[in-house]
Amino acid sequence: MKVRLFAGSDVRRIEYDAVDQCPLCGGPYEERARLSRTAYRFGGLEIPLPSVALRACRNCDLLFKSAMPTQASLSEILSVAAENEWRPKRGPHPSIPQILPYLTGNRDVLDVGASNGDLLRGVAGHAGRISALDAVAYPSCRSIVNAEYIISTFEEAATWSNEPYDLVTAFDVFEHFLDARRATTNLLRFLRPGGHLIIETGDWRSVERLEDWYYCNLFEHQIFWSARSLEYLAHTHRLELVTCELVNHKGRRNMSRFKRTAVQVFRGVGRFNGPLCARVTGIDPRLVAPPTLRDHLFAVLRRK
Repeated sequence: MKVRLFAGSDVRRIEYDAVDQCPLCGGPYEERARLSRTAYRFGGLEIPLPSVALRACRNCDLLFKSAMPTQASLSEILSVAAENEWRPKRGPHPSIPQILPYLTGNRDVLDVGASNGDLLRGVAGHAGRISALDAVAYPSCRSIVNAEYIISTFEEAATWSNEPYDLVTAFDVFEHFLDARRATTNLLRFLRPGGHLIIETGDWRSVERLEDWYYCNLFEHQIFWSARSLEYLAHTHRLELVTCELVNHKGRRNMSRFKRTAVQVFRGVGRFNGPLCARVTGIDPRLVAPPTLRDHLFAVLRRK
């Protein structure tokens, strides 16, 4: 089923595909919740959406949406609005201290979903080959890359050097997959035997009300992982799950006290008049998480 809709006054047609089996293993599912929103907001666009259920796979424990935008519709919206949505962050990437132990000896690194190059900038003095993969190229990231800048969607076979990497990083990437089985298979082609894959992504098992979880209510997020689904991934791809821990989102870990207070005030005001806050600031307060929320998994996997 495809639903043709228009993105508000921008008049961009969005197509959604119905998803009737687990995108990772094809297994059976049970419905866990249903989004109450009638539209997504992304990069200044308001994007209508059909009724969307959140379904949990009984086999691998992946949570997924019952309706996902087609690759063509997703790519169009990302090309128009991605630069407004993902801007360079101030200060060092908060996960650099956890990444550096895997880069001893100038090892080669590929950052998947590299965006503006915030992570690569932090490892530039510690790595050999520095490469990026993304759907679009960002000038600030291109200036850091000293090897290859791979332009590709996660689900397509990328054109690249075929020289695998010691370390592949994917921060807030795994939730973007439309076809998780194909995307993870493609991604692991970049990793050499003995190399490490470092992932950070939302943990749906850490949330009580999935329908209210900001992570599920984002247009660009389609699937949601748990420790069990990462264990399934490791088992099916001959990976060792070295570590898997619950953490705060990387963007909230280094928040200043002033920003934490400002976020709490904004969320408080938004509970009383969310639509007004969204119109005035361009930010939907329902999509702003509490500064101390621990709802992400930081995982390291080693390829055997």
